[in-house]
Amino acid sequence: NSHFSRAIALAMLKRERIQMAGYIILLFLVWLNRSTDLAFAATAALVVFSEHILSRWLRLEWLRARCDTTYKGLYALFQSAPTRTKLHAQALQWFAFYETSKSNAAITFSAKVFTELNPQLSKEWEDIKKTLNLS
Repeated sequence: NSHFSRAIALAMLKRERIQMAGYIILLFLVWLNRSTDLAFAATAALVVFSEHILSRWLRLEWLRARCDTTYKGLYALFQSAPTRTKLHAQALQWFAFYETSKSNAAITFSAKVFTELNPQLSKEWEDIKKTLNLS
């Protein structure tokens, strides 16, 4: 799941980053224009810094980083060939890390992005399983 999640979050972030940059540029243009009504400038600032734009972007960035950390940690775990007890304990630790990250971020992954990326990610996952001898 972390393999798919980090790729989907990254794809979603491309759009979010462009949108955020556009809003910030627009906000600066509004602030730089001296003839702009102060109420309009305040409304523009509220739009950019509201929950729907800035906070969502930051939470998605954070979630992508956490999914990436989870993936790398699990990959390293399976490469290290630990004992069965250690494998179960660390796998459970990474599972909890991943699930709490998703819960805290409160981001729903895009079904459209998943559908677009699923064939490529499934092939990559099969290659990863072969590399780690998980098949």
